[in-house]
Amino acid sequence: MQCERSGLHVSHKGKKHISKTTNVKKRHSGTKKCGCPFMLSALCGDDGKWRVRVKCGSHNHDLPKTLTGHAYVARLKDEEFNKVESFIVAGAKPWNISTSIKQDNKDNCCTIRNVYNARAKLKEIWNEGRSVMQQFMKLLEEHKYTVERKHDPITKETFTVALAFISREKIENYILALQCVKRLYRDNEVSSVVVTDAYSGFFSAVEYVFPRA
Repeated sequence: MQCERSGLHVSHKGKKHISKTTNVKKRHSGTKKCGCPFMLSALCGDDGKWRVRVKCGSHNHDLPKTLTGHAYVARLKDEEFNKVESFIVAGAKPWNISTSIKQDNKDNCCTIRNVYNARAKLKEIWNEGRSVMQQFMKLLEEHKYTVERKHDPITKETFTVALAFISREKIENYILALQCVKRLYRDNEVSSVVVTDAYSGFFSAVEYVFPRA
């Protein structure tokens, strides 16, 4: 048995991994692995009794003051996961969900990151592997919505108006991209409907560029 911080970080990329881009930007990521030497060994004898031997009883790091956010202890229980699901269906915010869980269980060690992870897992289950737009189109069909598509007057095919590659998910970048899209429309043809994946930063940009949407 070893400390969870034993060993060193190992990259998930294989030795033969080849980057798709020539300009490789090093990602700044953290790891809790620090080569802690703590180790116990346990052996069950013929008499059925366990014998524990301490191979190394010292740690090379400070012990945590709290277990909040711990990878194992902070996991949501089944009833808490179900509660997260009911809150998300009701439209509650992740911060309010986390606060409610902690109020019901004072010993709960989860963080808002656990709520975000639960929400992502639920979306994956609900969408059954479909992308956001595929799920959106499926819901439109299920609820008998009429979808109006823009077609090329010659080929009669649907076409993409614009694509944007954004380096950072910031409101300023979203505003710039939406302003470029807005210039493609005439003043009396500006879109009044915007479909998004419920990202709050994008909502703010939409309200700024398309105040009537």
